[in-house]
Amino acid sequence: MGEQLKNMLIGIFVIAACALVVIMVMFLKPSVGDGKQTLYVRFANINKIGVGTRVMFGGKPVGEVVMVEEIPNARSKPSVDLLGQIYSYQLVLKIDSHVKVYDTDEFAIQTSGLLGEKSIAIVPKIPPKGIVPKQITNQPVYAQSYDPIEYAFTELSEVADLMKIT
Repeated sequence: MGEQLKNMLIGIFVIAACALVVIMVMFLKPSVGDGKQTLYVRFANINKIGVGTRVMFGGKPVGEVVMVEEIPNARSKPSVDLLGQIYSYQLVLKIDSHVKVYDTDEFAIQTSGLLGEKSIAIVPKIPPKGIVPKQITNQPVYAQSYDPIEYAFTELSEVADLMKIT
């Protein structure tokens, strides 16, 4: 085999490999479930959450956010969280139909990765004794909207206020 023919075959192989990588990056969309189950989750704060944000169930990606809606007249019929914030946003989540989500599970915003990528976390919880968990279908679910660090600082400031009074 001549030296020139070898170089040409190597060049063709490299070009084909680069073209394959470009095709995979541009045309293959990573899937995170079949998206046949819809959940409606309400939040008081959706900092950096938008359409396309991943939904994790126990740490495994199972879906994504498909719509962010502002709840009309949220102040007139308020639902509040532990910090007194009004639930004013509703996220529509499309998740895998094999995932079973119950009313005892916890919904929260979590941060992961080096760049602080936000995602919606569904944390499965054991129901308290005497309570039978119900599978969530079309009713809205209220999520833990507060950041745990923010909540800790709020609790700390309340303790400091009580100490000042004492």
